[in-house]
Amino acid sequence: MSWIACAPSNIALIKYMGKLDEERNVPLNASLSFTSHDFISRAELSVADNAAGDCWQPFDDEGVFAGIYLSEQEQSKYIKHLGFIKNHLEFSGNFILKSGNNFPKGAGIASSASSFAALTKAAVQAICELKGGVVLPVEQMAALSRIGSGSSCRSFFSPWALWNGEEVKSLSFGEFDHLSHQIIIVSDKAKKVSSSQAHRLVKTSLLYKDRVDRAETRLKQLIKALESDDWHTVFKICWAEFADMHALFATCDEPFSYISGDSVKALNAATSFWSTYGDGPIVTMDAGANVHVFWRQDQSRLQIQFSGLPELAGFKVINDGNHGNKR
Repeated sequence: MSWIACAPSNIALIKYMGKLDEERNVPLNASLSFTSHDFISRAELSVADNAAGDCWQPFDDEGVFAGIYLSEQEQSKYIKHLGFIKNHLEFSGNFILKSGNNFPKGAGIASSASSFAALTKAAVQAICELKGGVVLPVEQMAALSRIGSGSSCRSFFSPWALWNGEEVKSLSFGEFDHLSHQIIIVSDKAKKVSSSQAHRLVKTSLLYKDRVDRAETRLKQLIKALESDDWHTVFKICWAEFADMHALFATCDEPFSYISGDSVKALNAATSFWSTYGDGPIVTMDAGANVHVFWRQDQSRLQIQFSGLPELAGFKVINDGNHGNKR
């Protein structure tokens, strides 16, 4: 018997940096994310016939999900979360766990969020079926998933997810519920500083003192702009927000940066595009070098023009729906 579940990545436009409770992954500030349509992680569980414990394996013949490998540390964290769910649901059996993404992992595309969400879904389905019980409501699965990866709780909700403390819910903003998501891949290498490390390090930045207030203010402004269809204001708020987050990285006691020269080239291409056309994509960066852009449905022609810019010629641009080839 096997159980398969998929979960999408979610990209925060208002970020959370710093945790009120590290063990339970409770954030210091609320965050707002957009849930991707097709950038997904997949998890598969099958019953292990031996008593050696749970183990992880990569997909080796599953098309776009194949070729994703976890380090021993990553495997340990993933299997630990499976053990947490088993303990919570009072299940003592063991599983063989397989997982993979259809996009690069550890590169600022929220692979941790989607992979832990997929694992949680598959584990809950498997255990509830084996025990003859009812599958948990989505809110309870999201709460369990949050323990393994904080932002994974947002991957259970769409098209937008608002996460505040231990609560997360879906939001809707009319025509902005159907955005097209592109990622400018300037590097598919795993980042050297993990998101968990970043959450701890930013607290030593002199800019961190008022960070929560800045994020909460931008959240209110962003929701208002989305509700009033003010695309240009959405662009400005989102840009200021990711720049704020990356400034924390650069000014902590052990400064680091995810932004590379190629990241700057991609960002400059976006700002130049806005200057030329008076319109353009929403831009953000997560904890990684790659650049995320979002388009309205009526911007399809602009999106094609943007993808063909000479400044982006050296980069791979992947889109919702046609991103199956990984580098």
